Amino acid sequence: EPAKVVIFIATGTAFLFDQIKLQGTDQPGLEDLSPALKPGDIAKGQAVLDAEGELLTRTKLAGYPHARMGKRVLRVNRKKNTMDVILTVVPGKSVLLGDVNIQGLEQVERDFIFNRIPWKHGDRYDPGVLEGFRSDLSGLDLFSSIKMTLPEATGSTDDTKEPQLTPVNISVNEKPFRFFGFGGDFSTTDGLGLNAFWGHRNFFGRGEKLKVTGRLARIGQNNLSNINRKLVLDFQKPDFLSRKQDFLFNMALVNENPIAFKRKAISGSLGISRPLGKTLSFSIGAIGEYSTIEDDNGINTFALFGIPMALKQDTTRDLLDPKNGFRNEIRVTPYTTVAGPGGNFTKIRL
Repeated sequence: EPAKVVIFIATGTAFLFDQIKLQGTDQPGLEDLSPALKPGDIAKGQAVLDAEGELLTRTKLAGYPHARMGKRVLRVNRKKNTMDVILTVVPGKSVLLGDVNIQGLEQVERDFIFNRIPWKHGDRYDPGVLEGFRSDLSGLDLFSSIKMTLPEATGSTDDTKEPQLTPVNISVNEKPFRFFGFGGDFSTTDGLGLNAFWGHRNFFGRGEKLKVTGRLARIGQNNLSNINRKLVLDFQKPDFLSRKQDFLFNMALVNENPIAFKRKAISGSLGISRPLGKTLSFSIGAIGEYSTIEDDNGINTFALFGIPMALKQDTTRDLLDPKNGFRNEIRVTPYTTVAGPGGNFTKIRL
């Protein structure tokens, strides 16, 4: 018959941390370094490992990119049920950021990338700054991979307190810059719709994005000569007049023929977008539209002018794999009627 197995665990008395010591912190910037362990706490092994991880991170943030943890000593006193912990940090050399070497650039202009470097020659190593630059390059949508390395510091001994100037090596792989796509949709009220687009991620060699989109709609509902047609051109130029400031341009040609009216229009807009911090960005511009609308009341011509403003918030951590966070946007566009019937109005989109 199946056997019943019962396991009894005799836990005994929990051991507590007693003396906590840290060695190897005589280098500049490491004077206040201390492990996150307190005497009297339960001597959990994971707490020691977590403390080592935090010490290593803080050491690198202090300007020591090649830091590592040395020998770990744990002394157990079975009479007192205590554990002494002695941790050793091996910081290596303190590093100052030197020349930047970029490999893999073929069609992207080198000065466009160099102008975006957020640190100056001789600044102290900061992993957060380097990671921010890597994320910035990734956001350009120009590279399929980005790798940043610092050569291991060389010199007499690791305990030399003088910081060493170290180059930053960056290796990138450029994406295919041209792309295209197409799709379709169908509904019983509007019939068949077809759309296609073509774009370029690096039109002039400095990360300019160009996209042309065309759409045909109401196929099957209207005669072929009266189907809806739309052609849109979008252009974005990064680092316009200032770093991380984008110039935006849009132009659209529209010919709509629903049941109630016919509309022909041309519109265009231009503007500037720039970040206000790590998660906020703001854009402002100007938009104009000239349209002719024919309905049962006759033919009217309209000319509109507006000032679009938008505030965006993006708290997602990963552009390509956003597992958490929010993306919010509020867009306000006050319009005035330059020609034709009508007056002033405002469009608000949240």
